[in-house]
Amino acid sequence: MKKKWVCLILAAAMTVTMTSCLGSTQQTTQTPSSAQANGATESQTQSEVIEIPKPDAKSGAKIIRFASNLTTSEYGISPTGIALKCIVDEVNEKSGGKMLIDLYPGSQLASKNDQIIGGLQTGAFEMTNHATGNWGDYTSAFAALNVPYLYKSNEVVHEILDGIVGGHMAEKCLEDTGATILGYIEIGMRHMTNSKKEIRSPKDIAGLKMRVMSDPIQIAAMEALGGSVVSVAYSELFTALQQRLVDGQENPLNNINSQKFYEVQKYLTLTGHGITESVIVINHDYFESLTEEEQKILKEACEDATKASRTACQEQQDSLLEKMKEKGMQVAELENDEKQQFIDAVKGSWTLVEENMGKEAYDELLSEVDRIEKQLNLQ
Repeated sequence: MKKKWVCLILAAAMTVTMTSCLGSTQQTTQTPSSAQANGATESQTQSEVIEIPKPDAKSGAKIIRFASNLTTSEYGISPTGIALKCIVDEVNEKSGGKMLIDLYPGSQLASKNDQIIGGLQTGAFEMTNHATGNWGDYTSAFAALNVPYLYKSNEVVHEILDGIVGGHMAEKCLEDTGATILGYIEIGMRHMTNSKKEIRSPKDIAGLKMRVMSDPIQIAAMEALGGSVVSVAYSELFTALQQRLVDGQENPLNNINSQKFYEVQKYLTLTGHGITESVIVINHDYFESLTEEEQKILKEACEDATKASRTACQEQQDSLLEKMKEKGMQVAELENDEKQQFIDAVKGSWTLVEENMGKEAYDELLSEVDRIEKQLNLQ
């Protein structure tokens, strides 16, 4: 059942160091994106931390509160950090300082789904970015992105989001939640980790306590693989893994790195079973209260952020994988026949996708994916 207009009253205060919208890094010798893409060490990236600007409430500018689970060390470095820095900088620059993004990282304003989506709906903050797999209890808008092994490449996902299916997602999201989509942040393909054993087939997952996002399709897929699904908020996942309340989880390499899951997970299997997109949304009523020029500035900044995250995500995969190995994780790269076992095991969950989306939307999705694959010569 979809939850609509959850009434939450959130209050938060924070202090973050102010810097210019295109402010230089501290002790930086190369750009954040190139530093990580070229395999910068942890000590190097730590020395390149970029301060998140804190708008002056007395400036007279229109301040937009943006809630995020971004860690401060990611700002300007990870795909999410690069995307959010792009938004912060461009809104400031293009508005001439008349409109500013007040970014609250580290889940300071909200950490759980009810707090994040509910806070956006009630106006506790105006904007947020939230993984599409976490919206399942509120809307079926993003069901198309949660279908296991549907997408053969990131380019197919881009075409889906930028085309007719993406337009329908935006309409459904607005209808069900009152949130207007301004863009997406690409985080990468999802892979499985655990602390107990190497996973090379579905039978290896049997009995493991696995955390997945709160989406019925993803839950069904993990259960089809034999995992025992455990519900844990993303902000609490590291602790749950550390205390062995959960055996494993699934996330893109960027998240495994930023959350340091490699410290509490020994085994990584490159299952590539799904794509992770974080949707950039704004409270619709607030968005409608802005002038056309202000709306245009926000839209363009988020469009640029989407493109920047896609580029960064692609560039950083190899270096992130090497880092996982350097941190002591045992990495299993599946052979084609091994991956096929996973594909066959989860195919039954596609029926739930059709029920969730409705036959017309489901058929349209499959038709579009087929058309795009042919266009990209992926068949």
